Amino acid sequence: AGATGFRLLGLERVPAPLLRQITDATRRKVGKGSDCCFFGWTPGLSQRQLHELANAPLDGVFASTPWWDGREGWYVEEHDMLCRIGPVIGVAEAPFTDRVANRADTAAGAAALCLHTLRIAAATGSGLIVPMGFEYLARRSMEQRHSSPEDMADALREAEGDLSAAIAEANSLIDRLAKFGVSGAMRSLTEPGGAVAALAVMDAADARTAETGLVVLINADMARSQPIPVSLDPLDPAAGALLGNPRFELGDDATPGLAPGEVRVAVLSRMPAVRAAVPNDRRAATAAAKQSPIVVDHVTPCLDGGAFPAKRIVGRTVVVEADIFADGHDMLAAELLWRAADHKEWQRAPLTPLGNDRWQGRMTPTRIGRHLFTIEAWRDEYASLCHGIELKHQAGVDITLDLAEAAALIERVAAHAVPKHGKVLSKTLAVLAGGDAAASVKSLTARAARDAVAAAEAAAEGRAFAVRSEPVALEMDRPQAEHAAWYELFPRSQTDDPARHGTFTDVIGQLPRIRDMGFDVLYFPPIHPIGIKNRKGRNNSLNPGPEDFGSPYAIGGKEGGHDALHPLLGTAEEFRRLVAAAREHGMEIALDFAIQCSLDHPWLRDHPGWFRHRPDGSIKYAENPPKKYEDIVNVDFHADEAMPDLWLALRDSILHWVGEGVRTFRVDNPHTKPLPFWQWMIGDIRARHPDV
Repeated sequence: AGATGFRLLGLERVPAPLLRQITDATRRKVGKGSDCCFFGWTPGLSQRQLHELANAPLDGVFASTPWWDGREGWYVEEHDMLCRIGPVIGVAEAPFTDRVANRADTAAGAAALCLHTLRIAAATGSGLIVPMGFEYLARRSMEQRHSSPEDMADALREAEGDLSAAIAEANSLIDRLAKFGVSGAMRSLTEPGGAVAALAVMDAADARTAETGLVVLINADMARSQPIPVSLDPLDPAAGALLGNPRFELGDDATPGLAPGEVRVAVLSRMPAVRAAVPNDRRAATAAAKQSPIVVDHVTPCLDGGAFPAKRIVGRTVVVEADIFADGHDMLAAELLWRAADHKEWQRAPLTPLGNDRWQGRMTPTRIGRHLFTIEAWRDEYASLCHGIELKHQAGVDITLDLAEAAALIERVAAHAVPKHGKVLSKTLAVLAGGDAAASVKSLTARAARDAVAAAEAAAEGRAFAVRSEPVALEMDRPQAEHAAWYELFPRSQTDDPARHGTFTDVIGQLPRIRDMGFDVLYFPPIHPIGIKNRKGRNNSLNPGPEDFGSPYAIGGKEGGHDALHPLLGTAEEFRRLVAAAREHGMEIALDFAIQCSLDHPWLRDHPGWFRHRPDGSIKYAENPPKKYEDIVNVDFHADEAMPDLWLALRDSILHWVGEGVRTFRVDNPHTKPLPFWQWMIGDIRARHPDV
């Protein structure tokens, strides 16, 4: 009869296999190339029923928007399950049920509620359903069996308003948002129960890789304005995404908060990472390798005297403190200067005294990567002069000469003042010329005069005895450096047959289970070839059987070393598929970085000078008395032939896995390796890849 779309009701009574039979048979009947669509009416279905529909052949599902109060957390949970079935359609008002307008006593209240629900439906869905009469704030429900043109006429006669333009705007919003390709799971950036909900949707299942995101801000309070509880530039770290530069598709940022019932939609784009200069490989590695591993600790306020950068999370406010003092009783002033490593201009923030010569300032870097900060302090001659004048005047001491000094100072800096400050300084000089001591003191110590003098001195670079501290390095990490949930597994154990070695493909099949437990990092012990010499058997036995694969920490074999894969686990292409599949499930892969070698590692054959030999010519296996590790040997970081080639080889093994999509590494026994190595290697890697 020409119908090409169907809203499927009663899904709770239809088993998923039967639903597939019905839809498949219908599509076959219509023929290939048909645009026949099936949309499942999902409001009211249980979590179990929604889970069963995950693989159903539906073209779309419906959100429970009209029943949400904007505060409870179930709406996000429902959306997460619905988007696994198909595109989520927003419901402005459910057909054949009680009207949204009936929740308000007045026409104005009904219009506000309907507009509120309409905008939530449009902002959080990929489509929109609006029943007849909603646009006129109808209070009479549609009848399933005999709604007629007369019903529409009644709705027009009883109309308490007209939302037609708002509905057109909602449809336009859906079309505009669709162009950004942002869909999928929704995450809440606010706690349930608050007056304002902040909902985020990214263009990638793994927020860490998102290039674009949408943030929907919903004020559930229909009576009062509310502040926005999250940062948008950059996006609050709770989102786990490196986004900022918000552009508003609904609402704007002209007002600091949200109006009663307001719904605002912002589109955010990825913030570029700081790209530090990459040093010369061999020269930098050689210089680092020749440094003494002995550290003298501890110089404040820097970490290890500035040898290592302090670390913070991007988007978090960084508190900087310093002891600032000088001889005498003159007043001091200070500023915090900070910048990204790839910028030249400093940003400035004031420092305030805490007492006992301790000062404090704050900054909030918005990009991951290396930053620098320094403290600039100077003697505040004007504040010192005003302080002395004020004390003398209170004590009844003649301040005529002091006022002349103040006038001379103001005249000296006034030439550098902008017009706004110049007027203030001219007014102050006029008061001083009047000879009234009390009025002069009041004018000199006024905030406007102090600010004008300070600005003019800064413009003239006339800060007395100005000094800057040595710049301090600060590493701004991505949010996952602060918190992540790790799940560890041995890929070789992921098999349904004890006689068969597990593979990367087997691990892919486990990803939904691991994701559903709430993990966002999947961590593997070493996945490299395993040595045969001195291979350990079961329970640390020294007599392995032919079926024993050995410890994965005995890295290296004829197939390769730290940049190779154990052949029984799979190929490089299969590993890449695993990394991509994990990303699609909102997870990333973390690898073990264990700096040790089996006796079959290619390095022992090709670079024997990288290892320490005993008097009889043998290489001593690893020990941690009374423990013995006969199947591995350690490298010698400071052997002549190892500097810098061993250091570069270890760096290159990390770069290899970064090239394969890995961004997180668990370091095995870092305290047994030289600190200068970590300082150089991590700095080198992050200069190339700030997100590692």
